[in-house]
Amino acid sequence: MKILFLYLMSLFPISGDNPASFNLSNGVEAKGEVGRQLERYLTYPKILRDKNRAGIVVIRFYLTDGISIGRVKVFSENEELNSDLIRQLTGKKLLLKYSDPLYPHTVKLCFKRGE
Repeated sequence: MKILFLYLMSLFPISGDNPASFNLSNGVEAKGEVGRQLERYLTYPKILRDKNRAGIVVIRFYLTDGISIGRVKVFSENEELNSDLIRQLTGKKLLLKYSDPLYPHTVKLCFKRGE
């Protein structure tokens, strides 16, 4: 099943973050620097794929050492979805202009079933 992110955007954009959209050959569209980097790591969550569902999920994470994603919190009531997204993101690297380990990054993920 093809993945299509309608958009992936920071809810609290970093000053100077590039708002341009990036349309990539894998069917993923992401907005901003955070979205452009996160889309490399994410695949369509298994629970959504198995149930042929789409959805919107909000996540929050910190860059624990200034570049590594950690302390991921998924704001969903589905524990399987939460675990899948946490597993996909924890430990991955992001290079951001503002990388204070005490600063939470909140992102809205939109998953849409591909044709």
